[in-house]
Amino acid sequence: MTSFSSDDISRRMIHHRAVEAVIWGTPAVNFDRMFQAMVHDAKAGEGSNRIVYWSHLFNWKNQTLTPNPDSIYFMPFFNTKDVGPVVIEVPPADGGSITGSIDDCWQTAIADVGPAGTDQGKGGKYLLLPPGYKEAGLGDVSIQLGKSEIISRLDGKRQWSLKVDKIDLHHQGFALDPDQFTSASFDNIHEGVFYRDGKPEATFSARTASFDNPTPARTSTARFLVMKYTRPPTA
Repeated sequence: MTSFSSDDISRRMIHHRAVEAVIWGTPAVNFDRMFQAMVHDAKAGEGSNRIVYWSHLFNWKNQTLTPNPDSIYFMPFFNTKDVGPVVIEVPPADGGSITGSIDDCWQTAIADVGPAGTDQGKGGKYLLLPPGYKEAGLGDVSIQLGKSEIISRLDGKRQWSLKVDKIDLHHQGFALDPDQFTSASFDNIHEGVFYRDGKPEATFSARTASFDNPTPARTSTARFLVMKYTRPPTA
């Protein structure tokens, strides 16, 4: 059995913590290096709210973490605290591929863009709001989502759930809090489930459905044009 002195244990702990600190800080350091490359190497000047376009494929000279050697890169840098809400419009790929993600400074994905994103490669608009944004001025907002799963709960228990091919959400008010959507419509519902006391009671599919939330965060009603309804057999 190997024994370690207190000095050995202390040295190993310091080494492990140093490794953890490097791993923890790598995303933020890499983001800052890309930002500094924009400011200094690309001579864009201080500040954010600019877009870097790499006109050539990457080679060994580019020290970005894990770049793809067969991709042309766009790197927008936005600071919503300076400029307020930002809308990013992604065009359709038209047979090609526009693939990426909207990240924070820790390179944590806020949303995916392209075939794996909400726009599914067909193009779309992404609204970015500053932290804690509560300003008026957004007005009525309509948002379209692709294939999604929706779960409705009351007092922590499921009321119904469904998988749907398309959702149209309508919002009116301030920040885009999901509880503040006033209405929604669903197309091509499948794998729908009604619950009683939190337990599945029946399954259903539907061509369309509508969801009203007249008093956000308090009451809501749903109307389904049910095509198929199946109640499980009783024991």
